[in-house]
Amino acid sequence: MRPVPAGPFGVTVASRPGELVQIDTTPLDVMAVLDDGVVGRVELTIALDLATRSICAAMLRPHGTKAVDASLLLARTLVPEPDEAWLVAGAGDGALADPARPFAGAGHPAGAGGGQAAPLV
Repeated sequence: MRPVPAGPFGVTVASRPGELVQIDTTPLDVMAVLDDGVVGRVELTIALDLATRSICAAMLRPHGTKAVDASLLLARTLVPEPDEAWLVAGAGDGALADPARPFAGAGHPAGAGGGQAAPLV
């Protein structure tokens, strides 16, 4: 019997808050009235702290998430709103994003590593 190679997925462990943040986007099965009055579907993009399972930042966007939206989500994760300053625990060591198109490319820190944790500093 031939040995089976290791799969593409493994266990990722974060031991402290902000150590590893996962970013993902998904279309929602809801219809919303958009800014221009047209009814359409929206996508939810979220940044989740792996250690605490808390939501660092989230946004709804119509017609698909673009790379700039993912970058703004990352900025919202690292720089708190003035009235939400108590929610931020720290800057963290890296971000992990799926290899989808909005997160790919050298312009996005999480996408630069091709789905690997990339330094945020």
